[in-house]
Amino acid sequence: MLNKIENNLPLYWLINHDTYKAVLHNGASYLEGAEPLFASQPFNDLVDVSPWVIPITDCHTHLDESLLSKGILFESLSYQTLIAHLRSLLLAGYQGENVMFRFYDPHIFNAVYYNSSTERQAKLLGVAQRVHVMLSGKSTLFENAYPERFSLQEAPWWIIENDDFTELYNINNHAYCVSRRLWQTIPELMAKLNKTESDFTLLFNQGSQLIKRGSLEFWVIAQLIQQTKISSTLVIERLHLDIDEQQKLQHWLGKIS
Repeated sequence: MLNKIENNLPLYWLINHDTYKAVLHNGASYLEGAEPLFASQPFNDLVDVSPWVIPITDCHTHLDESLLSKGILFESLSYQTLIAHLRSLLLAGYQGENVMFRFYDPHIFNAVYYNSSTERQAKLLGVAQRVHVMLSGKSTLFENAYPERFSLQEAPWWIIENDDFTELYNINNHAYCVSRRLWQTIPELMAKLNKTESDFTLLFNQGSQLIKRGSLEFWVIAQLIQQTKISSTLVIERLHLDIDEQQKLQHWLGKIS
C-alpha cells in the first residue's frame, strides 16, 4: 500500500491495538515516535488496549503488505496537531449522551465519511489533507476540501448521526445483540422460548419486511411479550425504557394484540 501512495506531506499510521502488537513483533524500530490515543481522561486507564499512531518512515516499506493494509494513513503537516485532533474525536455525542467514537476502525471511518456533507468530511479529517484507507483489497483516498478551516476542538464536539452507520448495519448482529441483552435482563422471558424461538434472526428478518428499522427492535419485543404472556411492565422496568421508548413498545403491543 505504501508504495502506491504519492504523498506530499508526512504520513501517519493509525492502527488498533492488535495491529500495533503485530508491528511490535516485527521490531521496535517500526514504532519510533508512536503515541497511544488513549492517553488522557476518560481513556487513560485503557491504554493497554489503545489504538496507536505511528509516523511512517522508509523502513516501514519492509513490513508485510497484509499488515500495512490495516488501519488508516493520514497525510498531515503537523504530527502533534493530528494527535490532538484524533484524541478530540474519541468522545462524541450521540442522542444526548457521550459515547466512544471508534473512528479508528477503517470501516466506521469510511461509513461516516461517505454519509457526511463536504463540510462535515473536512471536520472529520481535521488537520489531515488526505487520508488513505484499504477496504476489501481496494485503496480509497479521502481528500480534505477545506484543510485551511481546521480549528482544534475540545471534546466532546463531534456528533454521531443516525445515518452514519447505515452501510454497516447487519440484521443478524442486531438480532444476536437483542437476544443477548434479554438473556441478561429478562432471563425468565427467554426461558419460555424453545430453541428455535430463541433464535431471533428469523423474527428480525420477518419484521424487516413489514416495518422500518428504527421500530424493528420494539416490534420484536412486543411479539415476545405477546408470545410469552410476560408482563410488559416488567419488560419496561428491566430494559429501563424511557417515555418515548415505552410509547413505541405500547404502540406495537396495541397493533399485534
